[in-house]
Amino acid sequence: MVTYSEGSWRAKGRGTQLFVYARDDEDGSGGNRRMVTLMCADLDPVADERKVRTRLLEWRDGLVGEAAVEEARRTGELTCPEPPSEIVESVARRLGINDESLARSRRDYLSDYVSMRSRSSSGRGSYGSSSDILRLWLLPYLPDPDASMASLSPADVHEFLGRLRESGRAGTTQHKSWVLLKAAVRHAVNVDGLRPDPTYGIQGPSRSRPRINHLDPTRADALAVELARAVQSPAVCAARLALAAGIECAAACGLTLAACDPVSVDAVHITQNITKVRGRWQVGPTKNEYRSRVIPINDELRSILTDRIAELRRQSEALGHAVGPETFLLANPSSDRPFPTPAALQKSWSTLSEAYGLVGACGKRVTLHDLRHTFATSFLAKGGSFSDLKALMGHASGYMTLEVYAGSDPELRRLAMEETGREVPSHEDVSGRAPGSVGQV
Repeated sequence: MVTYSEGSWRAKGRGTQLFVYARDDEDGSGGNRRMVTLMCADLDPVADERKVRTRLLEWRDGLVGEAAVEEARRTGELTCPEPPSEIVESVARRLGINDESLARSRRDYLSDYVSMRSRSSSGRGSYGSSSDILRLWLLPYLPDPDASMASLSPADVHEFLGRLRESGRAGTTQHKSWVLLKAAVRHAVNVDGLRPDPTYGIQGPSRSRPRINHLDPTRADALAVELARAVQSPAVCAARLALAAGIECAAACGLTLAACDPVSVDAVHITQNITKVRGRWQVGPTKNEYRSRVIPINDELRSILTDRIAELRRQSEALGHAVGPETFLLANPSSDRPFPTPAALQKSWSTLSEAYGLVGACGKRVTLHDLRHTFATSFLAKGGSFSDLKALMGHASGYMTLEVYAGSDPELRRLAMEETGREVPSHEDVSGRAPGSVGQV
């Protein structure tokens, strides 16, 4: 016999989350205890408390299903019972269970969820990121992706996590895959009425700290000199901006002369990015409010911007194009596109990185984003404060700044140990002293 607890509820967001405990006590042991939940987004947890509890009781009683019908027939409580299928359908309507939606394949359901989430995020590049996670890291390891979403079970979730761990992918990659699957399942539970939650109580992979492929300070200084001597192409300028100010590739692509010309402004104003939305590159807002930031222009940054603007004006004049405040700093005058794309810059820089022979701390070829890591590490090593670095990098979380971007250089650790070491006499110098000659504290 399946028994249910009286149930309780709690406020969650703008709605109310109801949950009860179900226990299968057929063998008298009281085992197989599980929790089932329902999200009431249309009821206020304070003003509609009585309605909330009434719905909870209806929901709890409906979970018994056909067994409750048979019990009511046997005891005579249900004199004119409906057919079991009709009762199940009425319970499903009360609970908001969408059988048609849950009958779709897991592949289709997850794809539609990613598309729906991108529409609600104002098109800030989340669709491209989530769709890549779904295509590359989630579906290849999800058991039977063509089976229905309603059939997803805790065993399938455990198998997915096992396959993901065996794949050898980075901990951050595994964490992102798990977060996306759990978010989609939560949507299926709260919106389409999936019961029970197959991810409930399962511990997913944690987000591990990635290895930082930054350049050591000596090589970074030499690279800055080499890039200053090179032709100031968009890729070279993007690399110099990342190395000198930690400006990411997408933000560098979105810079206009009005936001960074050192003649008219004394700081670089980062207010927009170039992002890819549904396969098309477009100008969009920064990822979050913290990344709309202001970076003061120092001598190095002024030199970088001046060199690039001079090269941009020279190329534009040769082609008969006008340069104005809304011209993009890294634009290619010979291209039909008014702004550069991060993909094109990263491809160009990959060739330059290979030519310069740049290898980072992890033994890999240095990317544009690795130069951003290099700036963060160098900023802290030269005495910059953590709070200032967080503001310059545009991070909403201090964890991202300290644990992900700011690496630790072995040579800097050695120098720090030398500077903080105390001058203590050797054992031979003090061994001949008489007992008690050491000054008392």
